[in-house]
Amino acid sequence: MQYHARALASNGVEVDLVGLEGTPLSKRITDDPRITIHRIKNTRLRIRRSLYGSSYAVAGLFDAVRLGLRLRRTLRRLPRPDLVLVQNPPAFPTFAVTWWSLRRRGVRFFIDWHNLGYTLLRLRLGHWHPAIRLARWLERRDARRVEANICVSRGLAAFLESRFGVTNAHVLYDRPASAFTPIDRVEREQIRQALFVRLGIHSGTIGFIGRALTTDATRPAFRTWVAALLKPALQHLGWTPRQGEPDDAATARATLVGTLGAVSRDAEVLSKARELALAELEKPGSVQPGLVNVVVDLAASDGDQALYEKYLERSRAAKDPEEKYRYLNALTSFRDPALVRRTMNLILGPDVRSQDAKVLIAQLLGNTDTQHLGWELLQARWDDVQKKTGEFVGNTVIVSGLGAFCDARTVDEVKQFFSAHTVPDAERTLQQTIERIASCAALSAAQSDKLAAWLMTR
Repeated sequence: MQYHARALASNGVEVDLVGLEGTPLSKRITDDPRITIHRIKNTRLRIRRSLYGSSYAVAGLFDAVRLGLRLRRTLRRLPRPDLVLVQNPPAFPTFAVTWWSLRRRGVRFFIDWHNLGYTLLRLRLGHWHPAIRLARWLERRDARRVEANICVSRGLAAFLESRFGVTNAHVLYDRPASAFTPIDRVEREQIRQALFVRLGIHSGTIGFIGRALTTDATRPAFRTWVAALLKPALQHLGWTPRQGEPDDAATARATLVGTLGAVSRDAEVLSKARELALAELEKPGSVQPGLVNVVVDLAASDGDQALYEKYLERSRAAKDPEEKYRYLNALTSFRDPALVRRTMNLILGPDVRSQDAKVLIAQLLGNTDTQHLGWELLQARWDDVQKKTGEFVGNTVIVSGLGAFCDARTVDEVKQFFSAHTVPDAERTLQQTIERIASCAALSAAQSDKLAAWLMTR
């Protein structure tokens, strides 16, 4: 919604931006003379996090009434608008209060659909709770009474047309705002390393070979070869920066540590990574920025329940978003099956936001150590995943995460599963994912024996 406000203001439109306080706003928003900000104090009861079913519905209704009154007082003070753009979710009580407060002759209403509010309520209330049927009816009524419905995907637009009977749904895909500009080379490399850690691409070609072409029989020899190749370079470079070292030394250090830890599973490197990760937990900022994400993830890949608890606690307590997501994302790197199951429960529970859930699930699928159990859990809890991420928003990210598999059996499983569980918003992504897995499986079948023969000569 901030981007909408900025785009409208940049085209000469006077904008009143109304929202809950607490969300940080860009200076491009706060400093724009055409944008007037109206903050509303949140009314959410603290006990709602621990409630489910009817108790949650009652508490939610109480919160909705209080929020509705505050929203109405704010809206009644606004000058008469020409157009009202309401984001959904949240739908309740936002749209109803906005409609009755601002509806005048000549005022147009648009809904910006990012998800379906009633599907998110299912997480707490269950599929057949009366409040869910009421919420769905309200959303359907609201969609049919406005001048236009803006959707983030074709799947969502098709749903509104087929299920809600709307005739004015328009697809507007999310695009980067003009505020996103090129960054310098050093910062770009740091971001690239952090992204590669999250995607499990610690070492480019070497990492791919280890994932796709090795077998249980050849993997130990491959890891030994990788360690012999790269460990001397790390010993020469060292774990800590030296005065006057070139800018690309930090990138090389992170790559070497990541490869030796993730691909060769070098015991010395993993031990040092855990030591540094614990030091970072004890004193944030003690590990150099270009290396901190690498060691946190490597420590998790070899971590136990005690370390898992430390990461979970830090992710919940962190005030800095970067720190929060560093430890939250790292939970997907723990390999213990019990902790993998616990992570999936956490993802589908109330403590993880729906927009984060799809990314975390994709990370479980992209991690070769957790992907098979992650895929099993995804299939078993597909309905819960859809309720959590939304039927038309998270599927593209999740389906894309399956592309990290590299075996023919998974190709058949993916085809079979999604023939019974269609993903209209991710049909193209699904086809690309199936092709990617099949291509990798074919390469593995053709080259694994050759790699085994080559390793025997080393």
